[in-house]
Amino acid sequence: MMLCEQARRSAYAALTCVSLTALATGALAHDGGLTGKIGEARFEVTCTPEAQATFNHAVALLHSFWFTPARKAFEDVAKQDPSCAMAHWGVAMVARANPLASAPTAKAMTEGLAAIERAQSIGGKSQSERDYIEALAQFYRDYDKKDHRTRVVAHEQAMEKLASTYPDDREAAIFYALALNIAASPADKTYGNQLRAGKLLEKVFVEQPQHPGVAHYLIHTYDYPPIANQGLDAAKRYASIAPDSPTRSICPRMCSHGLATGRSRSHRTGPQPRWSRKNSLHLIRC
Repeated sequence: MMLCEQARRSAYAALTCVSLTALATGALAHDGGLTGKIGEARFEVTCTPEAQATFNHAVALLHSFWFTPARKAFEDVAKQDPSCAMAHWGVAMVARANPLASAPTAKAMTEGLAAIERAQSIGGKSQSERDYIEALAQFYRDYDKKDHRTRVVAHEQAMEKLASTYPDDREAAIFYALALNIAASPADKTYGNQLRAGKLLEKVFVEQPQHPGVAHYLIHTYDYPPIANQGLDAAKRYASIAPDSPTRSICPRMCSHGLATGRSRSHRTGPQPRWSRKNSLHLIRC
């Protein structure tokens, strides 16, 4: 009886989300090329105009977790303007891969540390750039001596300070929101970090409705059954913001989660675990 009810709810969610599924049918398999619609990101750095345009594109790719072309784009920035320290900050950001999934490999940590040290060696041309580089260095520094959780929290605290220091820097707010999600404790059923991140992202979403990172991170922020419905708007909009992103198929997953949990929450008792990636693989590969 319970299995039948569960199947009915799942079928209802799938039927209700059919229009979203049509918009976002599966992740793109390719990882090359820098063309296509991936949303708009504006991250001002002190580099040449050519390098600035490439840097913005690289950041948009990074926000959609499209790591291979993002890394290539950041490397292109370094070629276009060898004095742009933030190009190497970008490479170090890419080295973390999906920071919401698991800790980076030892090889990735080595590559990321080398990139952030190159950024420090070149030196940011503005104080904000130096602060971005130092904040990320908190994650990589002494990785062989400090555990992953300690370094994640150190980075989150550094990003909180950076976002507070530069309140008009929307990328600072966005990356701080991401850091909050990365540092969120699975034991916190009040979802404190997630709700703080959501508040930051929703404010930016009003100002920058075509920003891929805002939509993407809002979906991850609310990817917990008790708060899933709050992410439905971002899920619906993400497919149109970044239709060429490989993570655009996150939309049907979020829609199914939100509707299914919204209908079934009254039937559950006790803590509700986050939807696992294993349970979501038929809808998204993120």
